[in-house]
Amino acid sequence: MNRRLLSLGKIRSIAAVLTAAAVLTASLAGCSSASAERQRKAASGALNNVASWIASSLGGASSPKSSSGIAASRKSVSSSKDGAGLSKSSSSPSVSGKSDVQTVKKIPAVLPSGSASSKEVIRAGASTAKYAAVVQNSSYLHLLSTAEKELYQRIEENVRRIAVEKNVLGYYPIRQISVADRLTETQVRLALTAYMDDHPQVFWLAQAYSYGRQGGRTILQLYSVDSPEQCDTAIRKLNSAVSSVLRSMPAGLNPFDREEYLFRYLADHCVYDNAAAGNPGRWQPFTSYGALVGGKAVCEGYSRAMQLLAGCAGILCTLVRGSGDGVGHMWNAVRIGSAWYHLDVTWSDNAILIYNYYNVSDSVIRQTHGIGPTASSLSDHVIDGGAVQFNIFLPSCSSTAENYFRVKGIPVSALNGSGDEAVVKALASELKTGRKSIAFLIHGNYNGTVAGMMTASPYKMASWLRSAEKQAGKPLNIGASSYVTDPADSGLTLQVVYR
Repeated sequence: MNRRLLSLGKIRSIAAVLTAAAVLTASLAGCSSASAERQRKAASGALNNVASWIASSLGGASSPKSSSGIAASRKSVSSSKDGAGLSKSSSSPSVSGKSDVQTVKKIPAVLPSGSASSKEVIRAGASTAKYAAVVQNSSYLHLLSTAEKELYQRIEENVRRIAVEKNVLGYYPIRQISVADRLTETQVRLALTAYMDDHPQVFWLAQAYSYGRQGGRTILQLYSVDSPEQCDTAIRKLNSAVSSVLRSMPAGLNPFDREEYLFRYLADHCVYDNAAAGNPGRWQPFTSYGALVGGKAVCEGYSRAMQLLAGCAGILCTLVRGSGDGVGHMWNAVRIGSAWYHLDVTWSDNAILIYNYYNVSDSVIRQTHGIGPTASSLSDHVIDGGAVQFNIFLPSCSSTAENYFRVKGIPVSALNGSGDEAVVKALASELKTGRKSIAFLIHGNYNGTVAGMMTASPYKMASWLRSAEKQAGKPLNIGASSYVTDPADSGLTLQVVYR
């Protein structure tokens, strides 16, 4: 089982340093944990009896040595309270078993006659003159048969024709879809999955389908969770939300900066919905509508929202199915330039906005995520069973050129004072914008450099922040600062707290 590996060093207040001089670590639990409080935004634990890097600002405060320094592994932990009220980390987190990814299911239902009254709903989508939108059709292009592609196209032609009355199952049937081939159940599932993966704006489709055969034709019945009137209202709200994001995005941004803008927008405007994980009655958080209009989502909703926004902003973006903490998970792959990268907005959206999952390679994402297999590698029996999270399209992500730390991280290579001026200037620039999460790119000896920045002499981060806050004119509560390490990407995310 792949488990997430993060180390969050939470810096205590100056008063606490005087009495305890401890560095705390916090664990960021997987996206599918379903505790009352979102675990990824909580857990903290004591790590050794070492001096905080903030102690260097106290003018000669003693600095007890750490036996092991900063926890630099990428390991998911849970927490429990000790007698002093601090949290102790455990390497065996509890997992709820609830998936953040829905799977379409075949339901046994009598196909309607096709004569039921229906209404065509308005189109979902938005555009901007600032950037040319791209068509997200990667899954369509990777369907292997002409019959599957034809069914995909027929779904597109009929998906907005919705019955005005519910059926006995509580769904609103979509107009029947007919193709002149006898498709297998596997072909139906692949075509439907590919369509839904390419169309994050079509949020009203229920995760259920029925199909049968009439002569040499295959008849597919899809369903809407909302009535035509409800869909029209919701589509207008989604179009308005997307248009608002696109209007607010500055013109002239390169693809990476557009991606970053959308990434930050989602993190700022959407929160994780613990109650929705594994609860089919709360379908909206699994959709782009839930994330962009409702402001609540699970990983599937985050991913579909990112895909929708990216396409409107001219960025190719697809969905990646797999697992996180041993249960179903979804994230994105984005293409910047000619290369593809993994992007997990959900796992980045913590109490600290982190960059550990921003444009990373296959080798890095596999340290913490299980990537689902491609459909072409599976048997029909496995696909039809619905128990495996598979991908129609799965790009190879081998580049590190557009990794966040490499593009935006403040470079740190030496702690002898020669690079202080450049680091302080870059920090001050970030502080002037009011940014709370600041990325660093560590060159050379990762563990040794991070220790010298944070937990051991010369405690560079404290002096850098004191100088940067003066340059920026932005007073900081340095004692409340915290950080997350990412040795796999040679990165570190610092969270600053403004006074």
